[in-house]
Amino acid sequence: MLKISPSFSDSEILDFPSFAVHSRTIMDTFSSFYYLAIDTCPSDEMSFRHLVWEYHGSYERRLLLRLTGSTNPILPELEKALSDESQSISQHPFFNNIKTDKRNKIIKGETGIILTNSEISAKADIDPKYYKAQYKYLSSYIHSYSIAQSQLASFSNNLNDVINLYVATFHTATAYFSKFLLFFPKLFPEKDFTYDDYSKEIIDRWTYVMKYIISQKFSA
Repeated sequence: MLKISPSFSDSEILDFPSFAVHSRTIMDTFSSFYYLAIDTCPSDEMSFRHLVWEYHGSYERRLLLRLTGSTNPILPELEKALSDESQSISQHPFFNNIKTDKRNKIIKGETGIILTNSEISAKADIDPKYYKAQYKYLSSYIHSYSIAQSQLASFSNNLNDVINLYVATFHTATAYFSKFLLFFPKLFPEKDFTYDDYSKEIIDRWTYVMKYIISQKFSA
């Protein structure tokens, strides 16, 4: 992200949407990381999560091949794999614990996760409102929504506003990366993850912000 940060020279074209993409990608990656590798849940549920995740990936791959009119010889193999994976899902012990509407979406390949991102956030000690606010804001730039265009236009002659825009987005990325660092020792216990005092302070600060800042603002 530092490589695409602006230098604010007179001739520079600001590319904030790319900055927003990187920040939201860190959010998405953390959610997947926590959901598949960190969350403490029964082993049958975790195996089911991985099965659904892989099935959805295969389903999306087949869809893309069909949309492009591909004649890739792997298609028949992919069809067979999808059929086998679908059967494995429906016969999995955890399948009946899922609500009917969610089960239907899973079998149709419409979702690759059995929790919502808000539910994943809550389990990771992140306020779902914090997650939703950051995700929605960054998504408005990624998809070029009107709010993003109007905000960028209004900032064109105000350097301080532009700097604040970048700083706020960098803070979101920093917060989620701090969460990564917090869980690395659990994921790789054989490694020595010894953080210095400054790093510990950063991790603690953003962990606190992600969990409490929204509720504190509303209660103030």
